[in-house]
Amino acid sequence: MSTKRIVCLFVILWGAALFSAGGFCQNVNISASGPSVVGVGQQFTVTFTVNAQVDNIKPPSFKDFDFLGGPSKSISNFFSSANGQVQQSTNISFTYYLRAKTEGIFSVLAASCQVDGKTYESNALTVRVEKGGGSPAQTQPQTRQQTQQPQGQTTLDENSIFVRAAPSKNNAAQGEQVIITYKIYTLVPLSQYQILKLPANKGFWVEELDNNKQDRVKQSTENYNGRTYSVAEIRKIAIFPQESGRLSIDPLELDVIAQLQAPRRSTGSIFDLFDDPFFAQVQQVKKTLRSNPVTITVEPLPSKPQDFAGAVGTFTQQTSVDRQKVRANEAFTYKMTISGKGNIMLIDKPVVNFPQGFEVYEPKTSLNLSKSDAGVSGSKTFEWILIPRSEGKYVIPSATFTFYDPTTKRFVDQKTNEYAIEVEKGDPNSSAVLSSSNKQEVKLLNSDIEYIKDKSVKLHPKNKSFFRSDLFWILLIIPFVLATACILLLRSIMKSRNNVSAMRLKRATSVARKRLKKAEKFLENKDVNGFYVEISQAMWGYLSDKFNISQAKLSMDSIQESLAKKNVNQEIIAQIMNALNDCEYARFAPGDTTENMDKLYHEAIHVITKVENELK
Repeated sequence: MSTKRIVCLFVILWGAALFSAGGFCQNVNISASGPSVVGVGQQFTVTFTVNAQVDNIKPPSFKDFDFLGGPSKSISNFFSSANGQVQQSTNISFTYYLRAKTEGIFSVLAASCQVDGKTYESNALTVRVEKGGGSPAQTQPQTRQQTQQPQGQTTLDENSIFVRAAPSKNNAAQGEQVIITYKIYTLVPLSQYQILKLPANKGFWVEELDNNKQDRVKQSTENYNGRTYSVAEIRKIAIFPQESGRLSIDPLELDVIAQLQAPRRSTGSIFDLFDDPFFAQVQQVKKTLRSNPVTITVEPLPSKPQDFAGAVGTFTQQTSVDRQKVRANEAFTYKMTISGKGNIMLIDKPVVNFPQGFEVYEPKTSLNLSKSDAGVSGSKTFEWILIPRSEGKYVIPSATFTFYDPTTKRFVDQKTNEYAIEVEKGDPNSSAVLSSSNKQEVKLLNSDIEYIKDKSVKLHPKNKSFFRSDLFWILLIIPFVLATACILLLRSIMKSRNNVSAMRLKRATSVARKRLKKAEKFLENKDVNGFYVEISQAMWGYLSDKFNISQAKLSMDSIQESLAKKNVNQEIIAQIMNALNDCEYARFAPGDTTENMDKLYHEAIHVITKVENELK
């Protein structure tokens, strides 16, 4: 047979194989396997095998046994050929390590998983626990599927288990979104992990992209440096550099508990032939891991346009007015919504040149964030309240929204719509006034013509004149005195409102008390999520307001530097830093959640009281 014919035949067979493999479809099945008889104190495994691609399963409680660890995940691929068709199947196994506690007959309930939105359940198992242990013939799995366990390790080295911090990019523009993923790579089973220290975020705005809960950890397998590891994604964040240069993120520190097989001693007996790893003792080994530090080279933005509001990413804008025909002194709204992916939460209000004769108030801002594995996206809306004071035809001109696109490395200008506003003559007896101190809500107050009074007129003597009388001069002077007092009071109020630092300092303690009171209610109701949100915002928000530190620059370092500038005692500074660390790490620590919450609540009160007393 010629070489050309061989090549043609090979191509035809390969195409047929791909077609058959692609068209092959199998029913999803999840099965449980394990021993039917074990002895008291004996360790054994229960394995759930799924013939479909799943990331995790929902196991039963294993309440009748001591839970030693798991799941240990393994993947097996199988190929078969029949009648000229090639078929491929994948089995994913989740193995749990258990130990029998007391004699009796116990059930291992079904596990479940979801595939394409449908829930599938495994078979249940029955395990009889006998005194003195079961015989080898009785420890056969209850299903036909055999799962071969890998040889267990007895020692740990730096390549057996480690944690990596992987940034999506090492070079970014100022304000550009960078995603950092923290993963544990392991060759041995792990029973738990605990984050000890989160990296400082100096120079970055940080947004968490996951809930950092161990029951939601994403697991997979990955080939790294020629070895296949079980991988657990434990943290994912989006960072936004706020300054240029080489910025570093410190390592993440955590503790893990690994399960190793204790080395067995040979007895020289014939029974050493049955020295299978399945029957080996498991020892729990605690190890502290530190991720690699991450360095991001941040390039400054090019010469910024005048109307640049700080947006870095990819965005679109949309504007609207609720009315284009109004009366003088009537309020209407002009709204601009910016949507896209990037530093949406850090965008300042755009510049819009409203017509002369319009009274314009500070815009009301609303933020809608969406966080996913791909990063931070969402929308930010600015809503201005406008009050035309005179009739006529006006035009709200087109404005320019400018953002920096890091993919093209240039500024992009987007023009807003232009709106023609017709202002008709207004009611002279009505006026638009503010209904709140922040000038964001307006209502219309109307005053009607008062009715004619029907009371009799009081007459005065002819020779007695009110003009130049004592009462006349008193009433003449009173309006000037009241006007002067109002002007002085108004100036004082405006000065205090314009002094943002003083306002934040003044309200810092009251805001912290309110949040602590809410945190106390969550503590009483054992609402973990609500408690940690309020206690964290109480401590960080109090220190931010007290020392006038912006959210973008708020960090452990900036807090410590501000306390030192205020000549706060070093011992108190150390207590405050420890309390902030406890606040950040307590939510990730396993154990007695109620005890951690109560301890953290009292630490927060202690910190705020100390700072108040120190700064008096």
